[in-house]
Amino acid sequence: MSYSKMKKLELIELIEQLTVKVNQNKLLEQELMQIFNTAADGMRVIDLNFTTLRVNKTFLQLTNTTLSQNIGHNCYDVFKGEICHSKQCPIVQIKNGKSKLEVEIDKITADGSLVPCIVTATPFSDPEGNLIGVVEDFKDISERKLAEENIKQKNHKLQEANITLKNVLAHIEEEKISIKENINLNIEKTVKPVLQRIKEEAHNRPQLIELLETNLNRLSMDFYHKINNYKLKLSPTEIKVCQLVRAGYQAKEIASLMHIAASTVHVHKEKIRKKLGLTNKPINLKTYLSELLVEETSKQ
Repeated sequence: MSYSKMKKLELIELIEQLTVKVNQNKLLEQELMQIFNTAADGMRVIDLNFTTLRVNKTFLQLTNTTLSQNIGHNCYDVFKGEICHSKQCPIVQIKNGKSKLEVEIDKITADGSLVPCIVTATPFSDPEGNLIGVVEDFKDISERKLAEENIKQKNHKLQEANITLKNVLAHIEEEKISIKENINLNIEKTVKPVLQRIKEEAHNRPQLIELLETNLNRLSMDFYHKINNYKLKLSPTEIKVCQLVRAGYQAKEIASLMHIAASTVHVHKEKIRKKLGLTNKPINLKTYLSELLVEETSKQ
């Protein structure tokens, strides 16, 4: 074989090898572009002059822009933020030696919408290792921010509810003290004088005992009169339940005394609370019923 023919064969073989490598590189580039475009985060490549070289589909969706609005344009014109044109800019920091940068910041789209993001910036180098730009990754954290705000609002409402509950409990405690004082006052005014007279006038004991019984009944009757005229009409059974609740009996004890089921007692109590306007209010029924008697007595 002649020398020229050998050279020609070698050249053809070399071309074939180069063609294979070119095809392999094209395939690799296609695979990389597919990965780039299907990434969950928005991504773009920027050169050292702040010019956008490449963006993925997620970035276009995130910024609501087109490919032509990005390629060849300055990065700060498309998706700007408060650190643009400052020393905190990722490109500036990477040019100054930063190997990686991550920052949480609000970015502004071309239509003025605000998008909270976590921005991760890494160097973009050529095959020789020379820095030629920056790769930026944008993770949209709008849902996380919304969830944080919802939690913040719920915590605020919970704090307000706790304050309200504390105030209600403090008011109930004050009412308890007032009720005790009024009960003691009523006893001093209506019961103790009769007891004293019983001690002093032995011959009039039957009449005085009857008077004592009348006064005690009056305390109870004042209560019944009050609940029957408090913008409601309670049934005889509900009035009996009110009497026992006010006297301090629990549901099981009331059920035993009235010969009904404990669940029926709870039903009666719920109906009573509804008629008294106490449904969904943090007010103790026993305390409220006791207060009715105090209010009636204080008017006399």
